[in-house]
Amino acid sequence: MNLLMLLGSYTFTLALAALIPGPGMTGLLFKTLSHGSSHGLKMLAGLVTGDLLYLMLVLSGLSWLGHALNSIFASALILCACAYLLYLAYRFWNTALFFDMQGESSNRSSSYKEGLQITLANPKTISFYLALVPSILGTAALQPAVLSAVVLLTVVTLLAAGSLYIFSAARMKDLLRSPSALRTLLRGTALIMAGFACSGIFLEGSRLMY
Repeated sequence: MNLLMLLGSYTFTLALAALIPGPGMTGLLFKTLSHGSSHGLKMLAGLVTGDLLYLMLVLSGLSWLGHALNSIFASALILCACAYLLYLAYRFWNTALFFDMQGESSNRSSSYKEGLQITLANPKTISFYLALVPSILGTAALQPAVLSAVVLLTVVTLLAAGSLYIFSAARMKDLLRSPSALRTLLRGTALIMAGFACSGIFLEGSRLMY
């Protein structure tokens, strides 16, 4: 029963974190709007891969390293991710990296890489796996069956949340056919990413100073 409560708590927290709009899901929304559901699914696969990488790193002891260094390691990781997120926001603003407003083709492998890059540079994702996951699952090594269950629940939860965003984008697509409308939304996405990055830099900088 305790195991079921533990897994349920982890799944609920992960679902809540995934559904709250952030750089990953916002990027997924506009990737689907501009390039279609197939590219959205590829990007979602990249997002999920990034989450799994962080999950496995934390479960294999990365959280202990961060704690041993008095959170300096975790803070440095978040600050680097924030800087990269600012770079992505700049590219989003200029509509040159993720969405081609001139109608040129975009291959699906690049969509996967974009999803992976956004997740690896997402301060929200880093904070979730470095701070919340150890507090929920503990710091002791998990049994293989429990580890498999955590990985499976992570994949299913993220796919469900991402599919909801893809479905919403597909329904919105008919309303946003003009390049100017998409460009406006893209720049809105850039501002959201920049906001996440700046808030992360401010919070981590303040914590390091005090």
